[in-house]
Amino acid sequence: WGFAAVHHRRGLQVLQLMPGLSRTLGIALRQDKPVSKALRQVLDALHKLNATPP
Repeated sequence: WGFAAVHHRRGLQVLQLMPGLSRTLGIALRQDKPVSKALRQVLDALHKLNATPP
């Protein structure tokens, strides 16, 4: 577990948090800007992730 490479952790004590940290992110879309095809694909992928149970 952990995201830091071993050489970045040298000299540090790395502990797993219990319970793990989590955050809620949001997306703000401007109403005066059209949603491009690329952005639509990103939004669709994020919605699929949101619908997937952990």
